[in-house]
Amino acid sequence: MTNALRLPTHSAITHCTFTMHLDGVTPKGRRSVEQALVECLPSPSQLTDFATSPLFSEWFTQWRRTPGRRGTVECNQLLTGSPEEVECLRERLDELSRSYGFTVALTRVD
Repeated sequence: MTNALRLPTHSAITHCTFTMHLDGVTPKGRRSVEQALVECLPSPSQLTDFATSPLFSEWFTQWRRTPGRRGTVECNQLLTGSPEEVECLRERLDELSRSYGFTVALTRVD
């Protein structure tokens, strides 16, 4: 017999929090980085405050012009993902950094 009041059990996915720092990214490299973020980090961010309006949530990648490197941008972003997602992103960003000539660092913070 099933108890309708019993909550379903789910296996917990362990997420980690990490910083992503990119420096000297060209416009083509930026598009490829954004695509890698979409493909490698499909799970929802653990940093989102669902009590706030989605219009004010910080869901976008924060790009800035790289000082002293005309035509390139940099990013320093706090992200979350499962260990597998983070490893996927690390591999993709390493490939992209070699192809487009930018620097990348992923650092776990938890």
